[in-house]
Amino acid sequence: MKIMVDLDGVLCDFNFAFAHLMNGVEYKDVDLYSENFPAVWNWFPHYGWHPETTARAWAEVRECGFFWKLLQPYPNAYEDLKHLSNLSKTNDIYFITNRPGKTAKAESEEWLASRGIVNPTVIVSDKKGLVCKGIGIDIAIDDSPDNLLDIFASSHATKCILFKRPYNVGYWSYFWGTVTNVREALNGI
Repeated sequence: MKIMVDLDGVLCDFNFAFAHLMNGVEYKDVDLYSENFPAVWNWFPHYGWHPETTARAWAEVRECGFFWKLLQPYPNAYEDLKHLSNLSKTNDIYFITNRPGKTAKAESEEWLASRGIVNPTVIVSDKKGLVCKGIGIDIAIDDSPDNLLDIFASSHATKCILFKRPYNVGYWSYFWGTVTNVREALNGI
């Protein structure tokens, strides 16, 4: 079995870290600790951050060399990563992400390795559908409806599973399944 797992929004909390970084540039009174943050996918303008603030924060992420490896795992991620590590003994696990920066791939691999994934296969691409089709992914788990729609459009054979987040609630019934942890998505494998 070939399994694709997204990182940000599934295993690690990009949104909190990036909002915290943006608050360092332009403070906004937003409850970053709320379980409903962010409430929408395109949250930068939704919460009032100026496009220049967003651009400066992205520049920091691309250049700093440590943003991605310092992201906090979600509480469910510890058990999910343990499960993925066990599955990797008999299945191919691919972590496909669209992270910018010169060191994004290496940081992502370091993040996964430090949490028990031996020799993780990380692919950095904004063309998840084409990558999944090329690899022959059987199951794809992502929090982005757009990514899953792209994957499904490229390969109708891939079971697309949406990871539930407040910002994707309108899509919870669109895909093969909707889950709150990776173990639930891979039950029975």
